[in-house]
Amino acid sequence: MCIPLVSVAMPVYNSEKYIRKAIDSMLTQTCSDFELIIVNDGSSDRSKEIILSYTDQRIRYLENEKTLGIVKTRNRCVANSTGKYIAVLDNDDIALPFRLEEQVKFLEGNEEYAVCGSFYGIIDGEGKLIGKKILPVTDKEIKTYLLFDNCFCNSSVMIRSKLLKERLYADGMDKIEDYYFLYTVSKFNKLTNLPVLTTYYRVHGENVSIGSLDEMIFLRGKMDRMILEDLGILFSEAEFRLHTNFATGNFRYFTTTRQKKQLEAWLLKLYQFLKSERIYDMQIVKKVLIKRWILLVSNGSKFSFLIIFNRLFYKFNMIYICYFLELVIEKFSGIKSVS
Repeated sequence: MCIPLVSVAMPVYNSEKYIRKAIDSMLTQTCSDFELIIVNDGSSDRSKEIILSYTDQRIRYLENEKTLGIVKTRNRCVANSTGKYIAVLDNDDIALPFRLEEQVKFLEGNEEYAVCGSFYGIIDGEGKLIGKKILPVTDKEIKTYLLFDNCFCNSSVMIRSKLLKERLYADGMDKIEDYYFLYTVSKFNKLTNLPVLTTYYRVHGENVSIGSLDEMIFLRGKMDRMILEDLGILFSEAEFRLHTNFATGNFRYFTTTRQKKQLEAWLLKLYQFLKSERIYDMQIVKKVLIKRWILLVSNGSKFSFLIIFNRLFYKFNMIYICYFLELVIEKFSGIKSVS
């Protein structure tokens, strides 16, 4: 049996509506040297029937005896992979035909990189393109952004197999297992996003991340504490609560002007600390802090004077205005950069 260059890992759970399009998008890749490892996590719909209707020899089908959850299912995909690289594609997303070819080409030519993602399109439940996402590209940009949030579309990620087999997805981190993996890997390896759209990420109201917001916020809190401790910045418990709710985008936490003013002070403290470290992309830091601040203070139904009358505006001035205008343009264009 020939060992494939790429193993495509596809965990499946109750995806009868979308699984065929996901599989077809892999079988039509311009790079044909791959195996598609599908692990069915106890689906109760027609997912298994649809998968078994395929006769392509590159498909390897496995199923869990009972539902184990996304982390154990992803790790079973990884354990059964044989390729030099592992590409991830979730069961409701779509890979564009050149995806594997472009990522293999990059990783083959850049041995110092461990992970390669890409820009991506956002589609609705019917497959209509409703937006595009522009992500940080350079290793420095990515390492900086990962301090605040994930800047990869999981269904666009390709990883060197040896690395992923040595450092599996973490138990207990379901729903943010990809972010946790990428952050921990980024501390010792180089990562990139190709500046080309290779994947369609589907938003249909049933995504795990949408359906379990409170649990995600709890898990993100564990991650945010770890990140701040890794940085070595001193913080109080009150500052931590401000930080994690801001980083998570849980703007409902900020109900008073006093909280927002305390957050303002924390963000400036964090900015000065990261600047003093001299290893982070401070343009990314400013972009994240300013754009999220604007989104937070404009989150209510009433106009907030904190959009303008705040210390972030006084410190950054023209950059603040530029990011405000960028948010306005993004709202109408559907083309968004991470913030």
